[in-house]
Amino acid sequence: MLLSLLLSLTALAGETRTTYNASGQPEAEMAFDGDRLVSETTWSYDGSVAVKKVTTAGESVTETAWTYDGSSLVEEVVTVNGQRTSRTVMDYDGGALVKKTVVTPSGSTVTTTAYDSKGRVSDTETRDGAGAVIGSSRASYAAARVPIVVGASAGGAYASDVSLTSLAFGFAVDRAPDPSRYDEDPLEIGAYARYAYGRSDGDETQNQLDAGVGLDLNHLIGPLTYFLFTTMERDMVSNLNLDLIAAPVGVKYDLIEGAAVSSDISFAPVWNYRSITALQADCDGVEAEIDTICTSSKLRGSLRYKLKLAVGPVSFSDTLEYLPNLAPEDETFFWALANDSILINTAALGVKLSDKLSLAETFVFERDPTLAAQADCVNDPDNLLCDGMLFTTATTLTYAQSF
Repeated sequence: MLLSLLLSLTALAGETRTTYNASGQPEAEMAFDGDRLVSETTWSYDGSVAVKKVTTAGESVTETAWTYDGSSLVEEVVTVNGQRTSRTVMDYDGGALVKKTVVTPSGSTVTTTAYDSKGRVSDTETRDGAGAVIGSSRASYAAARVPIVVGASAGGAYASDVSLTSLAFGFAVDRAPDPSRYDEDPLEIGAYARYAYGRSDGDETQNQLDAGVGLDLNHLIGPLTYFLFTTMERDMVSNLNLDLIAAPVGVKYDLIEGAAVSSDISFAPVWNYRSITALQADCDGVEAEIDTICTSSKLRGSLRYKLKLAVGPVSFSDTLEYLPNLAPEDETFFWALANDSILINTAALGVKLSDKLSLAETFVFERDPTLAAQADCVNDPDNLLCDGMLFTTATTLTYAQSF
């Protein structure tokens, strides 16, 4: 009973038979009502695009013809029994449809379309033949929110043979938009602070603080990025009371920009303030008493090259920074380039363990002739500071949360 009912309904609804060409495109379609042919449609093609469709239903013959410019449809003409009922013309700008004109026996309409910088439709407006607006719309897109990532790290160690206790803490806050969004949201902000402390046999072996904050306006002019930053370092064990670098303006140029490989070069004039406890009778080239608090204030240039590689969860970066003294007081500029310039090379290897957990190993080599004033080179001549060099490493396990 149910099967018979279904068959009856199918017969009432009719049947459509379609044939296809060798390319899988429909070339003929016939619609039946029982055994009676209701309508027949045929298609004509020019290569892979349809150029004509003809539908015959009883005494009515409807023909639709399409014209193309390359791959873009530029005209559609519909006729019924040889009389034109509509003509539609499309205009493009850079492949995007910007204007559509429809002409019918009763009048004409013109629809214009505008797009935003990402190629999305932003505004449409339709006017009649007299130019009066008969319809308009405006699209708004919610901007994807750039997450703020907060990371925290902590660690410690103890060795009983030398009664060594060491602690390390750190945090970082970053807001970094995807490069594809630089045209609408270029602001990148980063801040960090790291503190390490250690004691061995009652003596302080480490008391170091690093902190910094930076701001980038990515691709402000083409591939050029405006940035500013401030960094601060203190290492009481090596007699560094404060090393402050402030760059109020800087320019970065992207040489390679990609997810797997990226590199850039930047330059910024920086103010470098340093305060040390001098263990030699030399305070930045001036004779002074031992254990004197020695301060200096210099205008330096920060010329930096950075290369970053990323393969899956593993990343490697290398940053080479050169900071010459741009305004020496008592010496020539070329003397300062050779004797009062700082070279810092920072290499970092990172592994993303999960969405929120990452491990990093950082190596920093610094060449700075003024470091010798911080060391007792008479009693400790093998200290690297006496040769104006400093090498540090750090292992960091970080937990990061996005907000």
